[in-house]
Amino acid sequence: MTDAAINISPDLMTKAAIVQNAVDLARLLGIDVPKVAALSAVEVVKPAIASTIDAACLSKMAQRGQIRDAVVDGPLAFDNAISKDAARIKRIDSPVAGEVDILLAPDLASGNILAKGSGIPGRRDHGRHRGRGAGSDRAAIAIRSAFSTSRVGGYSGARASPLEYRR
Repeated sequence: MTDAAINISPDLMTKAAIVQNAVDLARLLGIDVPKVAALSAVEVVKPAIASTIDAACLSKMAQRGQIRDAVVDGPLAFDNAISKDAARIKRIDSPVAGEVDILLAPDLASGNILAKGSGIPGRRDHGRHRGRGAGSDRAAIAIRSAFSTSRVGGYSGARASPLEYRR
């Protein structure tokens, strides 16, 4: 999940750079063609919601090679990004829905709330994360707060740490 700690209100080109950076990391971790969900509050383009426009542009930028080595789709709401069933119910045809590798939050506040509230989808076991992100068989990556301890689960900044990884 990105970006929950650094860029407060990124513009389109900053979001493209964030996505490319996350894609490059995912590829280093063994995901050949990462699937990226550009999140927003809704899954259709609405000019009054700027994040929907950015998400649609990012999707088109990936189709045209401006974002390399990834499938990017958006706008997607969180539920249909992580669940094929939610996407099916809402009649959303997306190659990313339910198979997402990277969640792109529209801004710092959204990303920070999502990361802290969801624990980067996974389960806690005595202060340690177990499992993988969003129902996939891939490792999750958490962005920890500089002020958190291993037993206190802040996920807001500074260091990225790969969580337990099994194939």
